[in-house]
Amino acid sequence: KVDKVDKVDKGDKVDKGDKVDLKRGRLNYSYLLPAGEEVLEVWKRIVDREKTLQFPMTFKWKIGVGEVEEEIKLFQKLIQALPTDTKLRLDANGGLSFEQAKRWLQVTDETPMVEFIEQPLSPQSFDRTMDLSINYSTAIALDESVSNLKQLEDCYHKGWEGIYIIKAAIAGSPQRLRRFFQQYSIDAVFSSVFETEIGREAVLRLAAELSNPSRAVGFGVHHWFE
Repeated sequence: KVDKVDKVDKGDKVDKGDKVDLKRGRLNYSYLLPAGEEVLEVWKRIVDREKTLQFPMTFKWKIGVGEVEEEIKLFQKLIQALPTDTKLRLDANGGLSFEQAKRWLQVTDETPMVEFIEQPLSPQSFDRTMDLSINYSTAIALDESVSNLKQLEDCYHKGWEGIYIIKAAIAGSPQRLRRFFQQYSIDAVFSSVFETEIGREAVLRLAAELSNPSRAVGFGVHHWFE
């Protein structure tokens, strides 16, 4: 289980005039990988392009697209190929059944490289998602369940102690979001919704201020436009 973390020290904010550079800024990025066999080649291209980075890389891979056992076989190939210090996030987009989620968690509990599974079940299955978080050691992150501030507040007050994926561009008022973070200490990962360049810079400033500094932010998506 991942314990709740203290909020980022206020002295560590990024000034409004700062531009958060994609490769050399203060934030570490998680890079989005495609579903299917293509993943085995795409990760190599990303590593080659980002080879000047001074920290281990984090990737996010979409699951719940194909048949579970076939995806698990591909997953095993992927983790064998990735550098051993890599962190890997698995994103189901709420597309797994309860039994499929349990099958994945059986596998990931034996795979230290996996940082967390993101939204294994639909937002309507909060109680079952809570059961999974209790019964398996792999961390679970909520995404679609906390897509706006009301949902974020609701899940917090219902007792969610796992990770929260924050898509600030669609979450609502930045001021209310800041107040929430000032009031409550949560393990938050800020993530992209393919914002415009201006929107991206604004969200990255907020991420540098509020996101858990020990986790990569989900903004490694620029390679999808190349």
